[in-house]
Amino acid sequence: VGMIIIDIDNFKRVIDTYGRMIGDLVLVQLTDLIHENKQAEDLLGRYGDKKFIILSRGDVDKKSIHRQCEHIRRAIEGFKFFNADACVQVTVSIGFYLDRPGNGKVESLLDDLIDKAEQALYQVKEKSKNQTFTKRD
Repeated sequence: VGMIIIDIDNFKRVIDTYGRMIGDLVLVQLTDLIHENKQAEDLLGRYGDKKFIILSRGDVDKKSIHRQCEHIRRAIEGFKFFNADACVQVTVSIGFYLDRPGNGKVESLLDDLIDKAEQALYQVKEKSKNQTFTKRD
């Protein structure tokens, strides 16, 4: 099971430059774009005000989940979010963590996956942006 957290880089700048309505439009279009580029069996949700979370299910390994994250990141990087008033391009930073379910409670596993995926996200945000990174134990 894998956990992916996607954070929009410099989203405050989008809001400050184009306004809240354009920011909301970017969020809606970004949701659609992530949904189109994730695996069919994965679950997508909003996590906070500018983050998205994907629970990657099925038979995944580190290489395949990294490839999926990079596919999503590149799709977003190349997409132009627009309406009649503005054309906006954004990038995202992605953190992920992969673990095998044990005999523990599902809630504990999910909390741990989210925590470690967020740690990976913070590590990539400290180094740079518009990257994918995994947490290593």
